[in-house]
Amino acid sequence: MKLRKKFSEYKERAIELRKEGNTYKDIRTSLNVPVSKSTLSTWFSDVLFSIEEKEKIAARCIERIRLGNKKALETKKIARDKYLQEIRKGLVPLGEYLNNSGVQKIVLIALYWCEGAKRRAGSLSFGNSDPELIRLFLKLMRSCYPIEEGKFRCTVLCRADQNTEELKLYWSKITMIS
Repeated sequence: MKLRKKFSEYKERAIELRKEGNTYKDIRTSLNVPVSKSTLSTWFSDVLFSIEEKEKIAARCIERIRLGNKKALETKKIARDKYLQEIRKGLVPLGEYLNNSGVQKIVLIALYWCEGAKRRAGSLSFGNSDPELIRLFLKLMRSCYPIEEGKFRCTVLCRADQNTEELKLYWSKITMIS
């Protein structure tokens, strides 16, 4: 009899907590007894919730989903950063090969093949938004070929909401083109 009374108290307390908008996880923590989700679901199946109680529950669920999504994005970002760091570690020894002029030309050709414009005869265009890639391309161009610095030109494509002067200054520092 005593066990049945205790069980009934847990059920009543669980229903109260649910009506306040608490999630199953919150309820299980508050009760401090091992109650399965299916048991909670059974307890709540016959309960009629008011519109306000349903809205609280829905709002709490949406908040939990939002927090879960935020946590998942943070976890993915950490995993991606770790992955990229491992790739960078593996690339460090490759930098030594860039001292060889033959390798420099091969890398330059590959970069141009991937990111260069092949439309206008008599000019060479390279487009990318990655500052390190542009810096590498220009470094290799300067190293492999005797080009007058005054021949280099740079075009910065900007959106209407961007500060064009700030972007010009930024890319001028990256490219070393005035």
